[in-house]
Amino acid sequence: MRQRSDSYQDDDSLNHQPSPFATNPHVSRLGSRPHNVAPRLSLPQHSAIVDSTRAEESLEEKEPQPARKQKRATKPSTRAIAVHTTATSPLGFSEPVSPADLQLIPRTSPAVPASRITQSWFHKSSPRMTIIKLLLIVVVVFSVLAATFATAGGGEVASFFKALESVIPYSAPAQPAAPTTVAQRVRAITQADINAGYDSREQHDIWWNSSCSAAAMTEILHAWGVQDVTIGQLIDVMSAHNPPYITPWGGLMSQNAWPYMMSNFHMKAVVYNNRSMSYVDIVHMTRDQGIPVVLGVRDTGERYYPALDVGHFLVVVGGDGSGLRIVDSSLYRITYLSYEQVDYLWTGFTVVITPA
Repeated sequence: MRQRSDSYQDDDSLNHQPSPFATNPHVSRLGSRPHNVAPRLSLPQHSAIVDSTRAEESLEEKEPQPARKQKRATKPSTRAIAVHTTATSPLGFSEPVSPADLQLIPRTSPAVPASRITQSWFHKSSPRMTIIKLLLIVVVVFSVLAATFATAGGGEVASFFKALESVIPYSAPAQPAAPTTVAQRVRAITQADINAGYDSREQHDIWWNSSCSAAAMTEILHAWGVQDVTIGQLIDVMSAHNPPYITPWGGLMSQNAWPYMMSNFHMKAVVYNNRSMSYVDIVHMTRDQGIPVVLGVRDTGERYYPALDVGHFLVVVGGDGSGLRIVDSSLYRITYLSYEQVDYLWTGFTVVITPA
């Protein structure tokens, strides 16, 4: 079809401006091959309707066409090109827009996938756990640095740790509680030890195997606070007595040596024979009153301690119905005797040493 001339006007377009396709003196004749004209798109208006966008001849050869008989108004097609005048506006809709007037533009690029926000292990936990993790990291880093400095050596490393000592307060190691009773203060003296308190090496070699009585006296005197006494001094006094209270081949020769020796240190010794001081009395004296007790033992049948078949003196420092806690000067280093062992080894002899 041919395009309508811009000189034709119908009743609805009397108020419109001349068509933009009017004859232009600067427009030359179109070539033999027709060109497509870029239309101006808008929503349908009550304006002049153009049936086609194809132009087949130049605007200069167009001649006015006779007025056509006014036809019945038809609904303009949505594919038509609307030409607006200055009196109208593309937004001045005179009738509602139908869904057919809207053009959907298909998607030309894929949809952007929804991004998933992930958290690292460091931020997944609660704030408290984060603080704990930070502290652990600090400890690990400090440990690595300390190990590096320690292996490097040098004066700078020593000064570094001295500086840390001035920053970190020093706390002394906890000291064990001091003994509260005399029995708890008794400490063992091994009579076979060369440094046990003998006057000389010669005295040690002669007396070490028979000096258990002198060792027991020294242990108890130290517990009572008499610290300037030694085994060698006690052997010197007892061996000088006439008759001697101690010999290298027989050990303690008389039980009278206990009160005699203790009187030299302003102490007294009470001797009990034939179990006149019972097992219960020993437990009460050592555990409840805190006073050590000398116990005479002998393993005549060599059931428990064969070397004690000639007799020995132990110091009891505590106990109960099951057994007694012992301080021993022999190489057996006995620390505990059960009730059955005490009943078998005990000769019935005990000594209690207290201040005079």
